[in-house]
Amino acid sequence: GPVPGEDEFDENNSPVKFVINEWAQGTSIHGVPYVTDSIQWRLWKRMVWILLVCISSTFMIWQCTQLITQYRDFNVITDTETVNPTSLSFPEVTICNANPHS
Repeated sequence: GPVPGEDEFDENNSPVKFVINEWAQGTSIHGVPYVTDSIQWRLWKRMVWILLVCISSTFMIWQCTQLITQYRDFNVITDTETVNPTSLSFPEVTICNANPHS
């Protein structure tokens, strides 16, 4: 069947590359549009962006792994102490008749 945007393909651009490029140019993930924009960015700048995106993604995965591991460890520290008093003092009770209808 017809492929969307078929007129934008050439012999060097496969449908997979086209779909990835379209997604990358429309995503809000920081840095990804710069990786695939070969018109405005030279190859060395795109390589720098690829490196930055990979480092940032690796750091994000590491942070998520650390947080999940810390959560799953479920470290709970409890300290209980039982006190048995020998005598209890009776609380003082005050009855206040502040009823204006009396």
